[in-house]
Amino acid sequence: MEKSARPIFGGDKRKHIVSQVMEIMADWRLSPFEHEGACRTGLRSALCLEGHSWQRADDEAASIIETCLKGHRRPTWLQGQPEGADRENCLGCGKLIDTSERQLRRVSYCSDLCRIATKIRCDEADLYTGAKVTMRAFYLRGKEQRGRRECGTCGEWFRPSSDEVKYCSQRCAQHARPDRIAEKLCAVCCTPFRPSDRLKAGKYCSKSCADKGKAKRPERRCDHCSKVYRQRHSNHLYCSRECISAALPARQCAHCGTLFRPSSGTRAIYCTVSCRNAANYLKAK
Repeated sequence: MEKSARPIFGGDKRKHIVSQVMEIMADWRLSPFEHEGACRTGLRSALCLEGHSWQRADDEAASIIETCLKGHRRPTWLQGQPEGADRENCLGCGKLIDTSERQLRRVSYCSDLCRIATKIRCDEADLYTGAKVTMRAFYLRGKEQRGRRECGTCGEWFRPSSDEVKYCSQRCAQHARPDRIAEKLCAVCCTPFRPSDRLKAGKYCSKSCADKGKAKRPERRCDHCSKVYRQRHSNHLYCSRECISAALPARQCAHCGTLFRPSSGTRAIYCTVSCRNAANYLKAK
């Protein structure tokens, strides 16, 4: 009888790898199995680069993923097809699907236009998310190999992502820079502090001081509804998104030419989701 290959990871090292992979796979939206393939690919690639055979690396990665998903019930094939489920509303634009159409066949979209445009948009998002998860799983093995290191600023022990990393966090790295951000006085309690970001104003030393500072902001009347409110910034003229939308001038949809008012912000160029999907479909052709 052929003996099974000895696991590459064992003991505490395996427990650590499993806990880290579970942390990566916990960031799911539709199913706990969402990042199964990407994590397995990343772990297998890292093990292959260490000199293990493809089959042994794949078996070890599959074993770790199986341990992480223990207790979860794997969905059926139909449940795993987001476009195959019977729906009352279009998966692309949210429009109610015609009842007569739903009686003839299982549908998820109100039209072929919505189906193609949504597929293009979802494929791009899935590629980005899958690549990000794969790289996290790939570098996980490298961090495990390097072991723990003492931070050059605070002295805390951590696992670096690469050999060049000397500090446990961005805050410690900024503190060690010779051109680090100069100290400032808190606008509320006058305590000296160092802002975490060079690009931000950094008026307050803590959240409690920030809340006190915001309470002192001047009151003004909304330019649309005349309601009295406290400004978040000196250039704010309206009390809510609804007032911003109502005050914005009507604009022409870039696809159908209909005049509309954007619900919020000033960047909207399409009047509805259907028009946005149609425009994306025409660009992809």
